[in-house]
Amino acid sequence: MKKITPICIAKKQSGLTLVELMVAMVIGLLLMAGVLQVFTANQQTYRVTENLSRVQENGRFAVDIINRFVRKAGFKGNTETSPAFKFLTGTHLTYVFSADQVIAGTNTDVYIRYSGGEGTGVTDCIGNPVAAGTEVTNRFYLDTTNKELECLSTTNPIPQPLVDNIEDMQILYGMALSNGTGHDLRADCYLPADTIVTAAVTNCTSGLNFNQVVSVRINLLLRTPEDNLTSTNAFQSYFFNDSLTPTTATDKRIYREFSTTIALRNVIL
Repeated sequence: MKKITPICIAKKQSGLTLVELMVAMVIGLLLMAGVLQVFTANQQTYRVTENLSRVQENGRFAVDIINRFVRKAGFKGNTETSPAFKFLTGTHLTYVFSADQVIAGTNTDVYIRYSGGEGTGVTDCIGNPVAAGTEVTNRFYLDTTNKELECLSTTNPIPQPLVDNIEDMQILYGMALSNGTGHDLRADCYLPADTIVTAAVTNCTSGLNFNQVVSVRINLLLRTPEDNLTSTNAFQSYFFNDSLTPTTATDKRIYREFSTTIALRNVIL
């Protein structure tokens, strides 16, 4: 008689044990946490990159526009014989210029004076054309409330914002020392406008005479538009305006310094 071997049929799984279910849930949560961590890190990297791009863009624009207008200081049109700049009493720009003085200012703002010329396309800092022979004075300054670089012009008494997210602006004036009969065209020292004098200056400790200024150095401190970009418990330390002592930020923005030195072409040529 032939023996028949019984066939074993595997039983189908009808469910999970509680332990198996909990292990699966833990593995799923770990995977989700990893994905979320990667997403958060990428999002923060994007925010930092985007904000730094804005800082670079604002810095380049601020430096470019200040350079263009400071270089105009002393321009008197395209005539061979131009009259001297007149004595200018205070206007809404609140600064008094001596005769033929083309630049002035303080440690935080700069005043630039020039004239229009036929066919030169000269404009003020707002973009308004300046007629031939017409004097114009532009003031560039920092609005400390709104953290904006702004300009005022004698052609328009309304402040015009130019660049935002500027934390600080400091200005130094390059002065050529007098040799008794005049001065050369090279800056011997860069000074803040702390002590203004009208007499000829023969050493760098006597004060600043704007009629001997041949260049301007402008330092700008820009910040990112958004906060919370640095590490959780870290505040950025930065150096600004040739200081040897670092400044620690009070927020978690990123700060960058931009500096430019501009020769007064119409003074030294």
